[in-house]
Amino acid sequence: MFLHELRLFLDCGNYGGDRERRVPGKEIASPRERAMRRNRSHERYSVHPEDVIIAPAEAATRGWVSAPAQGFILRGREGAQTLLPLLRRIGSLYARGARSTITLLDLVDVEIAAGGRLRLTLEDVPPEGMKRLAELLEVLATAIRQGPGTEGFLEIRDPDEQCLFMQTLRQGPQ
Repeated sequence: MFLHELRLFLDCGNYGGDRERRVPGKEIASPRERAMRRNRSHERYSVHPEDVIIAPAEAATRGWVSAPAQGFILRGREGAQTLLPLLRRIGSLYARGARSTITLLDLVDVEIAAGGRLRLTLEDVPPEGMKRLAELLEVLATAIRQGPGTEGFLEIRDPDEQCLFMQTLRQGPQ
């Protein structure tokens, strides 16, 4: 994994200069924050030798950022193993009353059964939006399969534990 990909995966921030710096510079921001500001799901950044990569926990320790609210997160291959089997059911779960807003759902390097690869990214989708995507997700589930490089990322910032989708996620892959 390249360093810039590691930063995106861990949602680390970066700043230029001294490793021991105790005062945040205006340039500290996580990749997700910068991408959200620009309304893009990905941002490429070339890491320079003078850059310092800092984990969110260290930034919080230094008082630069507040600790993020606890949410629900799935990542990587395990995320794909959980999400792909649920694709065809997500819309119906929302039609039956699921009520958690999807902060991020990102399926990466999913194999298309007839050849090729696909990436699907959903950001900040409210329950009503998930209902409207039901047919797309159902059809998509019939045309794809998990490949060796397939990863799935799901973030729900403020999960409602009574939500049908959250309950299904907590049960794990079936």
